[in-house]
Amino acid sequence: MVAVDDACEAETVVAVSGAGHRDVNGLYTSSGSSWHGAPVFHNDRGCQLCREPHRSAKTGQTSYGWILGQDRKPLYAVQSDLPMPPHEGWRKFGGSLPVPSVACHAALSEAARVVAVAWTEEGCALCSQGCYGEAADVWTRALDLAPRLPGNEDLIIADLYASRAEAFIQQEEWEAALRDAEAALARQPGHAQAKLRRALAAERLGRTRDAAELVSALPEAPLPGHEAPALPSAKAKASKESRKVTVVEPERPLDSLPYHHMGLPRDQVEMMDKFFQEMRESKAERQRQLQDELKGVRLLRHLDQQAVQASKAQADRLRRELESLRGCAEPSTFHQAASEVYCSWELPSPVIAGRDIRVEANDCGTSLKVIVLGVTIFERTLFDAIRVGDLIWSVSGAELHVTMTKVKKNKLWEQLTEVQEVRRNDAGEVIPDSVPAPLSSAERLATFRGMVEGDDGSQASWDDLDPRTKQLVEAMRRYEHARATG
Repeated sequence: MVAVDDACEAETVVAVSGAGHRDVNGLYTSSGSSWHGAPVFHNDRGCQLCREPHRSAKTGQTSYGWILGQDRKPLYAVQSDLPMPPHEGWRKFGGSLPVPSVACHAALSEAARVVAVAWTEEGCALCSQGCYGEAADVWTRALDLAPRLPGNEDLIIADLYASRAEAFIQQEEWEAALRDAEAALARQPGHAQAKLRRALAAERLGRTRDAAELVSALPEAPLPGHEAPALPSAKAKASKESRKVTVVEPERPLDSLPYHHMGLPRDQVEMMDKFFQEMRESKAERQRQLQDELKGVRLLRHLDQQAVQASKAQADRLRRELESLRGCAEPSTFHQAASEVYCSWELPSPVIAGRDIRVEANDCGTSLKVIVLGVTIFERTLFDAIRVGDLIWSVSGAELHVTMTKVKKNKLWEQLTEVQEVRRNDAGEVIPDSVPAPLSSAERLATFRGMVEGDDGSQASWDDLDPRTKQLVEAMRRYEHARATG
């Protein structure tokens, strides 16, 4: 039998810790019932602590003991006739070593504190063994006791959140790690390890800028006894006149950063070294890219300025040439078929595109206007009317081609524009320059042949020709026959 202090008889809360079967550990409160003259206790994992009798088959006497069990299976037990569970003497039955440590407490908050501290240490031990999931589970159970802890235990709760954040980091559960680190800082804003783990989780979540800002908020000075080497000044005297020149401050060595002096595990320190090195390399790469982009921008800007100057000179030259053609650009070619008229204009530059040109006919189809880059180079009355809706034009090289459909099919156009009216002076005499140059018989015959033989997709019928055209056709036939027979 094991003795127990008299004070335990009045204690109603039990703290169990250190058991190899981790479900047994925890805070045991009274279930409100009793068994064999003693209260029955239970914890958050369905484990039960109760007093059980044992009758000796040899002597017939009844003795008592306390049993810690789960699902009606005894895990640990101790022989004791006392009405409260003893502190020591526990032995393993269905559980695993080590055996638990049991303590009775009169105050719920004090028992909760004992269990929370024990779980904090147990989680650290599991974490050092690489059992991060089990460590997180132990710390979660400890955090569940937070409402029962004394009101001044924010540091314990902050440590628990920061420790569980470490377990989540090791399992790459970055969102959970960030939440726990922020919860720790909500209770202890100066918690250095929580700040470090918050920065690391933010970086792993792709929030690089947030991580950099969080890292910059870490204390610059190392912990007492781990002073970092002094850094050179960022300013230096450049001359006796006290002219100051900015000196690029060298980056601090990684081993001088604060997290090297916080007592963190080696693998976490190496992880942070890798993180900061990647940040520095990324920053250097961005600076190189910015320098390259700056050089490229300067080169493009120089080339653009040259191109703009060349384009401006070319545009000015083109504008002058177009102005010289305003209203007087005659077509370079003119021919016709039975139902269509074809003409073209030479453009002053091959850079002129179709979008730079407009070809328009008036509502009656009796006049034609050609506009190039806003300059009207041709605007005249046509020899005869055309169909306004059938006006077609295109640009090829430096030449504008226009196709017009005659209103009067098979009508011979002697020229593109109307025949000018003969003008007379005040004396009534004909002004020679106003008399149009007459077509020779050969020119007239060639024009007519082009109309008859031109392929516009239709064939002229003899019956469709007017009397004058029929005479011309007969004259052309006689001329061709005479030339062929000599």
